[in-house]
Amino acid sequence: MARRPVRAPARRQQRGVSLVELVVVITLVGVLGSISAVVASRFVAAQQATGERLALAQGADAQLARLRDELQRALPNSVRITSNAAGSFIEWVPVHEAGRWRQMPDTTGQPSDTLDIADAGDASFDVIGPALASLPAQAALVIGHLGTPDADVYAGQVRRSGLALQASGRNLAFTAGAAWPAVLGSERFFVVTPPVTLACLRQPDGSHRLVRYSGYDWRATQPASTTDFAGATASTLLPRLAGCSAASSSALANIGLLTLRVALGQGGTQVALLQQVGLDNSP
Repeated sequence: MARRPVRAPARRQQRGVSLVELVVVITLVGVLGSISAVVASRFVAAQQATGERLALAQGADAQLARLRDELQRALPNSVRITSNAAGSFIEWVPVHEAGRWRQMPDTTGQPSDTLDIADAGDASFDVIGPALASLPAQAALVIGHLGTPDADVYAGQVRRSGLALQASGRNLAFTAGAAWPAVLGSERFFVVTPPVTLACLRQPDGSHRLVRYSGYDWRATQPASTTDFAGATASTLLPRLAGCSAASSSALANIGLLTLRVALGQGGTQVALLQQVGLDNSP
């Protein structure tokens, strides 16, 4: 029997990739890669900007919280604000201790030291309430500060120096001066330290710097330039601010409100913070 011829398997028709197709694919891959890179870079930049704003806000918020605590302990009616070409300045008097002075003799017949505010020679009084624990350096006694021309702690009418504790802190002596201005029945006294200033200073490049000044002398006129703080201790709290401002208002005679606005950062990464502080203005 004759064998049938064995046919060779048919070869599949193979088609190569043309140069044009290859170029098109490479182009599409490049375009998709470019789009992905742009999207990724924008996402990374947005994440970095968010992180920078968060870091700026956290650091500034901590500083503003400390300033709020300081201002809330300020001597009533002592906060004063001014602005000029150099920047904005907030000055206040820190309170170390407070209490009431004895106006009437002890009803139990015990020896007592009252204060006669009309007697310029009266230079001590009993402390009503908890005894005073200590006196800081350069401490001063303040009674009846109203912030008016005749009762101004900065000018000195209601401020006395030379403080000394007696009777285990239950009696306070001071250097006598003129008679005290009339006190409106509060019998409150304050032991204070020298004033402090928070300054938002404009810089030559248009930025601002928040600086705390302390350790300078009492002045009837508020210091309002860097030259006024010669010899003072200067601490930069927030550098390179985009801006800052301060304002105060008084809804009631014994309640004040201070508003401090701070803009942080430069260029596109900025964050604005607002800090409001309630002030006790009861003398």
